[in-house]
Amino acid sequence: MIDKGYVSDIKEAGRKATVVPAFEGTSVSVELVVPFFLWECLEVKMPVVYAVFPDNTGVVLVSGITNSMMAWN
Repeated sequence: MIDKGYVSDIKEAGRKATVVPAFEGTSVSVELVVPFFLWECLEVKMPVVYAVFPDNTGVVLVSGITNSMMAWN
């Protein structure tokens, strides 16, 4: 499932992150893999779009998303 949230914790030198969903009713994410191009720029409280898969693995897809960017299409 693809969702929007905010980084709550960064681990393993920026290679893993935990995300709090932006919407109520969903739980905090499992540790997500952070792609190499986000290792140095990801920060706590930064908005992100992420994916969690049925096997409880996941990945951060994009960082720094704002409401105006989400409405862009």
